[in-house]
Amino acid sequence: MILYAQPFGLAAEYNIGEGPGFDLATDSIRVQKLKGGYVMASYRGKWEKGYLMPYLRYQVYDGGKKQETDARYYHVKETEIGVEWQPMKNLELTLAYQISNRRYADFKTDSFERGKPVTGAVTGELLILSRWHTD
Repeated sequence: MILYAQPFGLAAEYNIGEGPGFDLATDSIRVQKLKGGYVMASYRGKWEKGYLMPYLRYQVYDGGKKQETDARYYHVKETEIGVEWQPMKNLELTLAYQISNRRYADFKTDSFERGKPVTGAVTGELLILSRWHTD
């Protein structure tokens, strides 16, 4: 679902299904349930030097990623707040701050089993700066 920012916007998507994923109990890859999605709220406003679009995004995912070795299983929760600035039609600059909490398990790394070191857990904060330019 998407409602383009005019001036307020909302985008959301959620997926429920099955796919290959690493299974700790059997130490193998098998078909498992997966689920995840995101919701993003935004505002688009005219500014004297272009358009500004602040946004807030939250996403979750539980499931395997078939394109990765051992179909690594992920548990992800992320929150991102940012602003996009479009000074001209073909140029967009984005500054964002993200708080991420991820755990994963595969053949080599087991971050879900209790009593073992949590080497597959990643918690952190990111500052993102990007640009987009088209002709």
